[in-house]
Amino acid sequence: MASASSLIDIREEAARIELELRRRRWARDPTLWVSERLKETIWSGQTKILNSVRDYRRTAVKSCHEVGKSFIAGRVAGWWLDTHIPGEAVVLTTAPTGPQVSAILWKEIGRVHTKGNLAGRTNQTNWWIPVTQANGLAKEELVAFGRKPADMNPSAFQGIHAKYLLVLVDEACGVSGQLWEAIDSLLTHDQSKIVLLGNPDFPETEFEGSCKVG
Repeated sequence: MASASSLIDIREEAARIELELRRRRWARDPTLWVSERLKETIWSGQTKILNSVRDYRRTAVKSCHEVGKSFIAGRVAGWWLDTHIPGEAVVLTTAPTGPQVSAILWKEIGRVHTKGNLAGRTNQTNWWIPVTQANGLAKEELVAFGRKPADMNPSAFQGIHAKYLLVLVDEACGVSGQLWEAIDSLLTHDQSKIVLLGNPDFPETEFEGSCKVG
């Protein structure tokens, strides 16, 4: 007869396998992740954004004010981290001003973290997740963070590396200067993704040009 401890081990392993299978499905279908993990229903335009992030390295979301850009960006960040192995994925967010980083996009990321009961802990600009180390012990690692470096600082994002890197640029039309070079330098392999969100109000900006591609 199996002992109580072995039965618990079997149940824990079965639960781990079930969660892994669900995460693989969620990785293929981010809208399903939103539905099952967050119990939310999104509209077709938001599904199109999620699918674009899944399928392409670069996604530009052009829209008018108050249509849920930051809402869906928060879901993109949560989906990205929840469907990759802890420690292999990183999310970097930036915006033209510090308050836009912390008060808008990261408010949505915090809501996603709470609503989905996702791993780790968050504050206004950071997300930490326990990651199993080589010795078998778990240690918290910073897996998502929001920053607003100086526009003319080309080394602003140096040293940020991950197997799966997602960069979210909120209110992208207001981001200027050599910061774009710093962002582009992060996208060094096919698993890296960038999402630009905003209103292309001003001509001849990086974001306005991205919205014209295709």
